Amino acid sequence: MIRAMLFVDGRWLDTWGLRRLTQSLPSSERRTPFQIDFDALPEVVAAELGGGVEFVRKMFFSSTPVNLHPGDVRSAKEKIDRNEQRFAELRNRFRYEVSISLADYRGEIRMRKEDRKGPLPIPNPVPMALGAEAMFYAAMPSALDVAVFLVGDEVYRPTFRALRRMGKRVALATIREGRDPRLLADASETLDWKPIFIDNADVLDKVELRPRRALMECLSPLHRGDRSVWVIEGLEEPSNFCCSDCRSVSPPSVEGKSREGELAGTVSRIFRHGYGFILFEGKEYFFHASDLPPNTELFTLKENDRVTFRLESRPGQGGDHKRGRARDVTPVRAETR
Repeated sequence: MIRAMLFVDGRWLDTWGLRRLTQSLPSSERRTPFQIDFDALPEVVAAELGGGVEFVRKMFFSSTPVNLHPGDVRSAKEKIDRNEQRFAELRNRFRYEVSISLADYRGEIRMRKEDRKGPLPIPNPVPMALGAEAMFYAAMPSALDVAVFLVGDEVYRPTFRALRRMGKRVALATIREGRDPRLLADASETLDWKPIFIDNADVLDKVELRPRRALMECLSPLHRGDRSVWVIEGLEEPSNFCCSDCRSVSPPSVEGKSREGELAGTVSRIFRHGYGFILFEGKEYFFHASDLPPNTELFTLKENDRVTFRLESRPGQGGDHKRGRARDVTPVRAETR
């Protein structure tokens, strides 16, 4: 059996590749946006390579913005939330290893192209992280025979060459309409198979994600009535599933509750990159600068400041933060204490 690993550039795929794929489809076939079934993807790729391929690892690489310009903090919240949901889905539903790099905007660079002058002056951290991981496994004896890349940027060509010099075979899956044309400039020297184009008709239908619903049992002690709840299959962990109704109700707290659905804790740590942690019932909960109210900057918070927040997940409940996740963080001012 041929041992293969799949390396996905999620930043390119989500911000450019799938967008261009959707735009290229006939209007009657468009999905908004088109979604890839990451469960089916390895099987489809293995069939395209001729069979006999076993994927021993599947890795997804992306980035999250930190240290944002003050004018972008609030507008970035929706994007950050959407990304975190996607990363959780990849881990929980599709069982991918997810590696997130920090895209540092240094507190002054605008996120939107129309808001800044000149090209984006910060490097994309994903190709370096993805390439380093591929080289790491290639250097391990018997770890992999074939490295399969789902990428679209031409910066990966040196990585392809280096892997082949190490005796590994390289395969490429990409999107014809969403790739850099230079990616295939010297394909005979960098690839061992012809490129697999996801947007080819014979491949597209096999990798399209079609959501399915499933019944799960809510395990919250606060639940009332029938515990069976319909959810999108794979988005939740059965071992600690809590339905949306129960999540909106605050559990009892030794540190007290504020308004309905809110908890009270203290700031334990603040990082200049744009995030911090709240101490609540002896455990830490992550929060991002975009979770603060308008006109409230992260640097105005100090350790031991009291805040109210809403609980999104507890430590160990999956998602992107092992320490738990806080939302809607509001400082408790002196006059309100």
